Amino acid sequence: MNELLDRLKEDFQNEDARYAYAESVANAYVSEQIKRLREDRGLSQEELAALIGTKQSGISRLQSRDYSAWKVETLRKLAKAFGVRLRISFEEFGTITDDIAGFSQGNLVPRKFAEDPAFKPSANDSHSLAASTP
Repeated sequence: MNELLDRLKEDFQNEDARYAYAESVANAYVSEQIKRLREDRGLSQEELAALIGTKQSGISRLQSRDYSAWKVETLRKLAKAFGVRLRISFEEFGTITDDIAGFSQGNLVPRKFAEDPAFKPSANDSHSLAASTP
């Protein structure tokens, strides 16, 4: 990863190159995440299209690494269909290496709400609920 960072330090001196690279990584990440989440959830492109109110060709387009016309509303619909939250943030360029390293199943396919350990009731939760009920 140090070699990549060294190359980026040089390439990113050019503002146009910096933004083009960042956009390319973002587009690749989002499109790959849509594809992996769809597959993980056992959905065909047609089924996902029906869930978000579009056509199969629209899902195919969203899964293309070359696609760059993201609409926040479409991303929100996808998040809901996958049972996850949408996060959009502005980042420093230095975090781009983290994004590249994050192209892994664990980062690309977050758990659905029902499987999120932060919101699963534990044995202690049910005991404390029963104890606090009159």
